[in-house]
Amino acid sequence: MRPRAIARLLAACALLLSSLQACTFGEQAIAPGTERTVVHAVLNPGSPEQLVLVERTLSGRVSVSDDSLGNANDPIATGGGVPVNGARVVVTDEQGASAIATETQVVPRGASTARGTGVYRFDNLALPGSVFGQPRRGLRIVPGARVALRVETPEGAVITGQTRVPGVATTVVEPRAQAVTMLRDVDTLRLRWDEVPGARAYLVRAETPYGAFFLFSDSAAVQLTGDLRNLFADRLPRVFQAGFTQWVTIAAVDTNFFDYYRSGNSPFTGSGLINRLSGGIGVFGAYVPTLSVAVTVRANPRDPFDGRYFAAGPQGREQLRLWIDTRSGTLAEVTGAYRLPTDEQYGVLGTLDGTRLRLRAVEAGDARVANRLIEGDVRGDTLVVQMRGALIAGDDGKRVFVRERETATP
Repeated sequence: MRPRAIARLLAACALLLSSLQACTFGEQAIAPGTERTVVHAVLNPGSPEQLVLVERTLSGRVSVSDDSLGNANDPIATGGGVPVNGARVVVTDEQGASAIATETQVVPRGASTARGTGVYRFDNLALPGSVFGQPRRGLRIVPGARVALRVETPEGAVITGQTRVPGVATTVVEPRAQAVTMLRDVDTLRLRWDEVPGARAYLVRAETPYGAFFLFSDSAAVQLTGDLRNLFADRLPRVFQAGFTQWVTIAAVDTNFFDYYRSGNSPFTGSGLINRLSGGIGVFGAYVPTLSVAVTVRANPRDPFDGRYFAAGPQGREQLRLWIDTRSGTLAEVTGAYRLPTDEQYGVLGTLDGTRLRLRAVEAGDARVANRLIEGDVRGDTLVVQMRGALIAGDDGKRVFVRERETATP
């Protein structure tokens, strides 16, 4: 369990204890738990590279960091986990062909030697190109394929599993793509796709600045309303954020994937999961993308603050398109979009406290990664702000945005 999760647990316990003032409890130290090996691997025939993550449950025996940003090359350690280094990871198909996955190595900041990350990679030889390794080392991962996994840790633990990739060998693994504009106040996103043979269910995943929202569908159709809330994020923000372009993807998944991700677990032991691995816990499943939709989200202007604001920048005209998402007294939450003269655009999140405006121009899928910070004051139809972050040479970051009046639906 990560430190933030522990803090939330302690706060809940304190609240409970305050309501039970007549009760007293003795103090007792709890010994570290028993470590178990955790394996996460989801085969995707549409990807040239396949990943197997091997780590240990958080038993309290090892101190972990809590890097909120994480690192794509070292996701286990920087995500607060304990990677298993030096494991032997082998994948085998039903024809007997096999491949040994290679562990990714990184050099930590300030270190002179590389260490393992617990992330093991192999090439999908069914695709013409690869992003990993020369010569290529891998296995053909295609729809309909049956694949077995065997992980042997340096301590002698052996974890095995097997999966069948949904679809048939003639399936073209290239998801159909489309783009739509959603007026969040009134629109519903209605999606349909072709059924995939062998699919246990379909994963519907929406990328949001507060993390992914997902659900399962047992049919080849789904409807997502504009006011849908993200149950997987703090304070239940909207899934669709006005000003953002958000990807919604549909994928056929196998039984292993479906059962694992629809079940809950104890963060200490992993109990409660529907686990189909032998010798460890986790998932060895398969995922076949079928549809990708880029959803550009807009909203009707409802607040006097809502509107388009323009400023002269060193490269030309810049635009802020802002909406008040919610208000509570003098404090309002703001969403929107920030567009540069080059047509480069970022989603915007922030607050308006009285007349004080604080915004972050963020990457579409992660509110923690800010391209620019925008702070200043609202003076009627004018925003007088200071920008910090990715500025060109000679740009002092000072901007005066003036609102352009609009009466029509954006």
